[in-house]
Amino acid sequence: MKMKKGLMMVVLLLALSSVMAAMSYSSAKVTNAMTGSVKSTEDSLVSLRLTNTPHDAAKIVEGDLILDFHNYRGGNKFGMQKNSEYIWNDLFLIKNNSENPVNLTITTEKHLNRGHNIFVKTGDSDWKRISGNDVAEFNGWDVASQRNVSIKIVLDDNARMLEFTPNLIVNSSDAR
Repeated sequence: MKMKKGLMMVVLLLALSSVMAAMSYSSAKVTNAMTGSVKSTEDSLVSLRLTNTPHDAAKIVEGDLILDFHNYRGGNKFGMQKNSEYIWNDLFLIKNNSENPVNLTITTEKHLNRGHNIFVKTGDSDWKRISGNDVAEFNGWDVASQRNVSIKIVLDDNARMLEFTPNLIVNSSDAR
């Protein structure tokens, strides 16, 4: 009789575990309300805006900040020469519109050809290289703080005579 009870208990436990396995699931879909909006670069959480200092090299086109370092005059497009350094002080500004302090990094998306170097600085910071694998870090931007950004392009003797088109990348992370 004891053996029958033990066997019955094992069968019952196996049946219960089968039921429990059938009750578990391998995927689920839960839908929740969410809202947001796509805004122009000037009205975003990390806002890129024009400064009060007018520059032909910075403009807002269809909501995007465009940096164009060609000099257009009389319908001609001019460039930069080897062994030279060009600086655009206070070219644009970055504003923290989020509800928290942030840390920012600035870099370029594409690698530049040998001899092309791009640097950035905000306010009184030192120049930081952002071309190649280099990233400029700017930590501790308070809520609603903004800083002007200057760009320096240095072309050495190895610079190739061609157009370069790196995208400027500004990353933001919560500084708390």
